[in-house]
Amino acid sequence: MRCVYCDGAGKRTREHVFPGFLLKAAERQGVFYSNAAKGYFDADAVVKDTCDTCNNIILSALDAYVSGLYKKYLVRTLVTSRTVRFDFERLLRWVLKVTYNAQRAFGGCPRNLTHLRQYMLGRSARPSSLILWGVVMKRSWVDGRWMNPRDYRSSDLRIPEIELGLEVNFCHMLVINSFCFIVADLVNADDANRDKLSTYLAHQLGAREVPPGAETFEFNASISKMDHVSHNVQQARQNPATFPDSREINVGGKRLMLTGLPQHYAIQRQRVRDSKHYLMTVDTQDGHHHAGIVMTELPATLKEFALDLRSDAIPLSKRCYAGVRRGQAKTYVTLFDPDEPGVPHLSTLTGTVQSDDNWRMFRDAIVANGSRLFIAESAFLNGGVTICNTVEVIAMQEDRAT
Repeated sequence: MRCVYCDGAGKRTREHVFPGFLLKAAERQGVFYSNAAKGYFDADAVVKDTCDTCNNIILSALDAYVSGLYKKYLVRTLVTSRTVRFDFERLLRWVLKVTYNAQRAFGGCPRNLTHLRQYMLGRSARPSSLILWGVVMKRSWVDGRWMNPRDYRSSDLRIPEIELGLEVNFCHMLVINSFCFIVADLVNADDANRDKLSTYLAHQLGAREVPPGAETFEFNASISKMDHVSHNVQQARQNPATFPDSREINVGGKRLMLTGLPQHYAIQRQRVRDSKHYLMTVDTQDGHHHAGIVMTELPATLKEFALDLRSDAIPLSKRCYAGVRRGQAKTYVTLFDPDEPGVPHLSTLTGTVQSDDNWRMFRDAIVANGSRLFIAESAFLNGGVTICNTVEVIAMQEDRAT
């Protein structure tokens, strides 16, 4: 078996996913969830596929460098702001190294990072497609006390690529206490795509790009949109196995209680995926056509009102937005949760068959109504006129001319 970094045939060694200086500094022994094994393990996770030279010389030097940053900056809980001074290339290489290790150890998708191995080892220049952002993981006020982010984790960030009109090889976040590093590899890293992805991460998380070659960066808690507990909540919604309702997990035969969420917090997991639904274009007999989606199973969070479709003032939802894509003979509608773009309210994986004429009416009605799409329950099919939501269509794509 060859080394996963250099492809050499040297002796294999055990490399910690998270470096030893983090394990030693932890206030208590942590646990990590493995997607591959679908369970929790002790924090001292290792991979056994790295040669001695890569592990104990090249990558160890990166750990030693970031250990100094940790002692000077990253060990602290950040309440206001802190300017960090660093070597951009070494910091980025280290973030990628830990991410690559975590993807291999925890059942992720390491092949998306293999083309960057020579850069991680310092043997090639940084690809222009790589982008680094920084953001603060804020502390949370829970059950009458502050909960500080005193842990470290590596996680995937789901990017709505179709809606943004771009493609990424990967987007991952590495969290060290209050300090979060987000790294992405764009397929087409032109200025327009970089700006779109940066704008999205700024809007969703409050993240700001660390300019290539920068020597300092201000981590500012006041502009962050992410805190310790809400981040745990989002992860629990996306993967219920990570936070069972009982909060109790089994690690090495021991029963442990997870403490990352408020004690009495009920995790809201309701999502509708590929629910039976109908796409409609309605003539309200007042010279206007309205495009909508009628759902037989509607999440309670999307029932924001009960209004006549013909009303003059219908509010626009702040809990949902939509993306519409036209394929060869089907139309696909996705209803997104702004707080969790990776976990949509509705994702029409199979699509809805529409003739070209019906598609054009549907599309034109969306445009004529200011890029709006109404949502109604099944009673609407029986001649009703009551709708329960109106959402903004932020992206509409046609795979071929129709």
